[in-house]
Amino acid sequence: MNVERRSDGRWRCAARWRCDSRRCCDSRWCCGVRRRDSASRVGVLCHDVWHGADRGSGTVAGVMLILLVGVLLGAVASAGNLLICQGRARASADLAVVSAASALRAGNADPCAVAGSVAQANDARIDACMVDGDDVQATLSVPTRVPFMPWMSRASRAGPVACG
Repeated sequence: MNVERRSDGRWRCAARWRCDSRRCCDSRWCCGVRRRDSASRVGVLCHDVWHGADRGSGTVAGVMLILLVGVLLGAVASAGNLLICQGRARASADLAVVSAASALRAGNADPCAVAGSVAQANDARIDACMVDGDDVQATLSVPTRVPFMPWMSRASRAGPVACG
């Protein structure tokens, strides 16, 4: 017979017969599994019990692929959020500094307070504000919703342009 019993009680093909080609070892045995029909033909393709070791690996690979796509989508969404916040910070800084420069030209004693109120109306905060002659410089920050970069800062400068 071309089949022998292993120490754990399972059947396997004898040494000179191989299941690598997925062909039956004997007319009654198919790679360690007794066939139901005793009149089966030799050489018929059969189910190999040894090839089941990687069963379910496609599911794990699919889950990993879905996880990878999710991480990449999260990274793209974070980058998009940072670009939007960068534009908001630049616009808020420009608006606050132009308002502060207009208040300074109109004779307001504290143009940085005006810049702070404009920044607060735009959901931003002033990190630094400085009056340099007729010019006003300010640095504003807007909140992002990205864990590794919670604030986006931009600086701006405004003042009257010399004619002539």
